[in-house]
Amino acid sequence: GQQEHAQPRDSQTVLVEAGDYPESVTINRSGTADAPITFVSNNSSVNPAYVRGQSTTQGANPAFTVSSAQHVVLRGFYTTAPSGAASVLIDHSSDVTVDQAALNSSTGAPAIRVTGTSSDVTLSRTSVTHLTNGSPGVEIDAGASGTVLSADSVFSPYSTNHAPGIAVSGAPGTVVTGDTVVGYCQQGIVLDGDSSGSTVKNDVVEEAANGWGSSPS
Repeated sequence: GQQEHAQPRDSQTVLVEAGDYPESVTINRSGTADAPITFVSNNSSVNPAYVRGQSTTQGANPAFTVSSAQHVVLRGFYTTAPSGAASVLIDHSSDVTVDQAALNSSTGAPAIRVTGTSSDVTLSRTSVTHLTNGSPGVEIDAGASGTVLSADSVFSPYSTNHAPGIAVSGAPGTVVTGDTVVGYCQQGIVLDGDSSGSTVKNDVVEEAANGWGSSPS
């Protein structure tokens, strides 16, 4: 299938039926603070919508790309991507929420990457499975600000992957709260660069190989 450019017109909410979608969805249109553009997997059925991204002659594409957009919500999806692409990419966007999702990383890329001058991105109640790839499960790049990671779980099941579960680099005002990071990663949560004004609290970091570790202070 071709890369989908999702442009809801009459309604601000798009309900996606259960199914397997081997395609890439790009969202580059903005909602408003009161009426965000919302993509919801129809979870009234047993299985959610599973969006897998796609490879083209230009390379691997994420399942979802939010690019230069504001006021967007993605809820309830399962995602993965071809090798080398983040499962969800949020680039130069603001007020974007990913909620109640299950994001799987591919080889050589994080499950979710927040990059560009993105601000006020929230990842909540989401399960991140961080595969053997040398990339963090959640990557917050320099230039992002006001990112909130809340009540998420990051699982790294393979002993060959020692990248952090959550990596924040030069992203001020990041809040990491109530998250659980379990796996073989040598460091569960890493903040470096100018990540001033960031908060890491009430998180649980468990080393799969060595039992419980301590929560970051």
